[in-house]
Amino acid sequence: LLATFAHSRFDLDPVLPWPLPQSRVRASFRPRRHGRRRHPEARVEEGVGEAWSRARRRDPGLFNGTKFRLAGYTYEGPSGGAVAAEGSGGGQLTLHLGLTDY
Repeated sequence: LLATFAHSRFDLDPVLPWPLPQSRVRASFRPRRHGRRRHPEARVEEGVGEAWSRARRRDPGLFNGTKFRLAGYTYEGPSGGAVAAEGSGGGQLTLHLGLTDY
């Protein structure tokens, strides 16, 4: 299981050092809250659109597609309190998911 949080927005760090059974993992799907965030500078957003247009011209078979976005996670330990991702595997892992596209 991987998440993007620790060192930079591009690093991937393990969430838990031990396996959890599927019964202890759930997903919280909230597209509006956890979906793609627009950059505050319009020129950056325009640049993304221009780059996508160039890529489409180079490869007409390229298409946009919706995908899940991992916005974060919480781990509640056996005592029920939210804790860092460490401990004895008796808790509940919740993945916070949104929607994004290419």
